[in-house]
Amino acid sequence: MAGKIAEAASREATMKTGDSLQTTKLIRSQKTGVLLPRQGTFVRDVENLGRKLILVDFGPAGEEYIFPNEVLAETGNGQTMTWAKSSAKAPCKLRGPPL
Repeated sequence: MAGKIAEAASREATMKTGDSLQTTKLIRSQKTGVLLPRQGTFVRDVENLGRKLILVDFGPAGEEYIFPNEVLAETGNGQTMTWAKSSAKAPCKLRGPPL
């Protein structure tokens, strides 16, 4: 049991401002109506009406709030990670692929 917990913790990472991420599908901007690029930069996460949202900077296309399940984070070693479910007050956490 302790081994599984330690293994899961080693695959978890916390997103920081400036980390690269990639969208899992095409997303249309709510502000301008244009399709957003697939690559973006994590700015911060917020809670609104009990939902977690992530503010992503898409460069010239601007910043947009998107849902955590719409992005994959890119780590320094080329591995992509998906968002873990966490409490609204906890920082954004990512989980690596299952071993």
